[in-house]
Amino acid sequence: MTQPAAPAAAPAKRKKVTIPMLRDKKKNKEPIVQLAVYDYENAIVADRLGIDILCVSDTGGMVLFGHESTTSVSFEEVMFMAQAVKRGSQYGLRMVDMPYMSFHLSEMQSVDNAAQYVA
Repeated sequence: MTQPAAPAAAPAKRKKVTIPMLRDKKKNKEPIVQLAVYDYENAIVADRLGIDILCVSDTGGMVLFGHESTTSVSFEEVMFMAQAVKRGSQYGLRMVDMPYMSFHLSEMQSVDNAAQYVA
C-alpha cells in the first residue's frame, strides 16, 4: 500500500514592500526587482511574481495610448495608469515617474502633483 502524498507547503504570506525592506535587501545584497507596469492586469501578475517595485511611467502613454514621445503624455493619463496599478497591486511598492511639465513650473506645483499620486 502506498503512503498518501504529503500536503504541499503553503506559500509564505507575502508582506507589503516597504522602504525599510528594500534597504535590508540592499544591505544583504539581495536582488531588488522593479518592473514597469501600466495597467490593472499586469499589476496583479507583478504581485503574484513577487516584484518589489511597480513603476508607472510616462512611457506607458506611448505603450497604451499611442503617444510618439513621453513629453506629450499628460498628467491625467499617468494618473489613470497609476490608479489602475493601485487597484491591481497589494504588495509591491508603487512608484510613479511624473510626466513632463508636471514638476517643472514650481516646487509647490511639484509637491501638489506628487501628492495627487499618493492619495
